[in-house]
Amino acid sequence: MPLSDNSRRDIDTLVARALELLNRAGLLTGESSQANRAIVVEHQYPPSIVNALEALNRAGLLTGEGAQANFNAVAGHQYPSFVAEALDALNRAGLLTGEDAQANRDIVARRQYPSSVARALGVLNHAGLLTGEGAQANRDIVAIHRDPYDAANALTALNHTGLLTGEGAQANRDAVAGHQAPAFVSITLAILNPAGLLTGEGAQANFNAVAGNQYQASVVGALAALNRAGLLTGEGAQANFNAVVITYSDILLHRDTGHLWARMPHAWLTRARFDAIIAICHQHTENVAAGRAPFIAHLNREIPGINGEEIPGTAQGPRINESQSTHTASIHQSASESATRLMGIYGAQISGAGLDRTLAELSSWLTAQPDSSEKIMAAKRCLQRLTAPDYSFTDRASHVSTKQLLALFWIAIHDEERRSGSLDGAISQLVEGLYEIQREYNLSERGVDNGVIGDLPACTAGTFNKILEKGANIHSGIAMVFISLVGFRLKFPCAVNEAAMAYLRGLPIAERVPLIEAIKAEGNENSVGPIWEAIQATVTANLFGEFGSLFQNGRTTPAFVDAIATGEYVRLNTDNVSALDQLIPKLSTDAGTVAATGEAAMQTTAHPDGFFTSPGTAPREKSVAMTGTTAPSISKA
Repeated sequence: MPLSDNSRRDIDTLVARALELLNRAGLLTGESSQANRAIVVEHQYPPSIVNALEALNRAGLLTGEGAQANFNAVAGHQYPSFVAEALDALNRAGLLTGEDAQANRDIVARRQYPSSVARALGVLNHAGLLTGEGAQANRDIVAIHRDPYDAANALTALNHTGLLTGEGAQANRDAVAGHQAPAFVSITLAILNPAGLLTGEGAQANFNAVAGNQYQASVVGALAALNRAGLLTGEGAQANFNAVVITYSDILLHRDTGHLWARMPHAWLTRARFDAIIAICHQHTENVAAGRAPFIAHLNREIPGINGEEIPGTAQGPRINESQSTHTASIHQSASESATRLMGIYGAQISGAGLDRTLAELSSWLTAQPDSSEKIMAAKRCLQRLTAPDYSFTDRASHVSTKQLLALFWIAIHDEERRSGSLDGAISQLVEGLYEIQREYNLSERGVDNGVIGDLPACTAGTFNKILEKGANIHSGIAMVFISLVGFRLKFPCAVNEAAMAYLRGLPIAERVPLIEAIKAEGNENSVGPIWEAIQATVTANLFGEFGSLFQNGRTTPAFVDAIATGEYVRLNTDNVSALDQLIPKLSTDAGTVAATGEAAMQTTAHPDGFFTSPGTAPREKSVAMTGTTAPSISKA
């Protein structure tokens, strides 16, 4: 189907703008001029390449020696604007100059979601881990790790403890590189290092014990509890560590028991109570599985209700830590919408010098607070960090930065007409939010601080969401949506449908047609069974990315595994069954065909920061108005 006249004019306008930017950059002269021109003219999604070139131009990355390399990096990527933002981050970190510039550029360009690896390189650079003997090994780890930012933080934590030097350095790097959840490594090291368990002869053995333990979340909760009780210092520290993490790990850290450590009241654990727990374990050294029930029963007697009533395999009630549930699509979407509303109401007040003036007012108020409690001190550290010149995060959907959001929030809570409750109450919520952001991974599932000196803050996207979460019941312009098991059950068939249609649309017609016929065949009843094996990983990743905090043992939680196993029996909904017929006729290769035929009408998209979004809320690059064009459909396995 040919493009409409309006669509063609829109595309021509975008191509002209892209060529103008290239011409200004001097990239339409010389040996590569024809190739550069062809890339722009023939690009499948003109808005994407224009947005990317605009971003490079603003960042000053379309001039100088690296201009051609920067253009090549964005032009060859599925999401050019994401690469442009990542290159900007590298440039601000000083990583696009010198002999390693191209290596850093290549690492970003190879990743489907480049922002996380750009942040990771920035972390390594700040820690001095991109120079010296281990620089290349460190760079290689974040280049290929599925969680590069967490891996970078784990390497930094290792470096602080001295475990990235000496004979065991490479083995320790390998432990991080192969670790499925390197964030737990960072948190554990932050607990053990101040306790003195990462120095001396036992340092390497202790690190190996925690890095290799199969119950990572439980290790963090248990060590935090021991640390608060003073049981990780003094003469018995090593013995206490060994008892929990090594000797009786299968009793005390097992998936059936490990969560109980985080539920212990802050001051409950004492030497006498710990000895009683170890005595129970000692009675079951020959059959550790039999020791779990007595341990649980003991804690139920000592702390009534600690194990609670919960749906088997899921996290209920206090199991969901709202302070650590700020990464899901439902939350992020509502946060973006709330930020957009606040900007619409108060944006004029933070334009120009208004932003700095408002942030200065907020900082002055918080700095002047005489309270020296840990909550206030952590909030002060948080605000100082978030308003520092080198802190940068802008929400892609609302285009509101964290600095702007803080200023908007401060103005909003002083709005007597729209605010609910007292000003003091609203300010208390803001302070609470800043504290939780700064100590995010120092907090237990019940919000209890582990007391570790080092802050383990929330990620940039989680920070943005947390600020708005604290205003949800304060201001009429802020409305947040949180996840639940009911939401998981409702979303499950939708997620399967989305993944199925995205998969089918991405296939060549010759492969697509027989699969559609198999789905519609008599006896199959429009179920996704014929393609389930191909889409299962996508469905699993998307659902866990949004609802993972509900399942205490991750993807291996029985309730989650059982739910996924039913996926092959999910039927396509009526609209999708009808849409299958549209996927069978031959399609023109014209650039507008995909949009014109509805080929991209429903897509499943993974947000670059880990959010799973519903149809119509897919992560999109900064919009350039045009008719009849869409961004490419993706799925994150």
